[in-house]
Amino acid sequence: MVIAHPKTEFGFSEVRWGLAPAVISPYVISVIGERQARRYFLTAERFSAETAKDLGLVNLVTEKIEALSDDYIKMFLENSPAAMAVTKKIISSVVTKEINQTLIKKTVNLNAKMRTSPDGRAGLKAFSQKTKTYLVLKS
Repeated sequence: MVIAHPKTEFGFSEVRWGLAPAVISPYVISVIGERQARRYFLTAERFSAETAKDLGLVNLVTEKIEALSDDYIKMFLENSPAAMAVTKKIISSVVTKEINQTLIKKTVNLNAKMRTSPDGRAGLKAFSQKTKTYLVLKS
């Protein structure tokens, strides 16, 4: 989750300093794509928070960063740490994969495993009873 103030400026200035954005390039290119990477990496052009949002580098642009950050922290704290950790791994592991039977089987098995975990059972129980989620936070 990336939250930026409207006055924040971004840029990849490595070429200006005789360097290349080698370390960050796989991560940035996977988000903004080759064409935009060529533009911003080769020109060292600075760009606004709104442009960063349009490129996918930033999720939200707001002047109320602290309040919004607090809201997101509260949302994260209401979730299962184990489920969030597994979800991060899922996102990282499937983002570049072709959807095929192997991937489908892997994700179906993971879903079944999560449903039988302590947090999964507690969450499903709370959902079915329409109560606030009770989580086993020993994950």
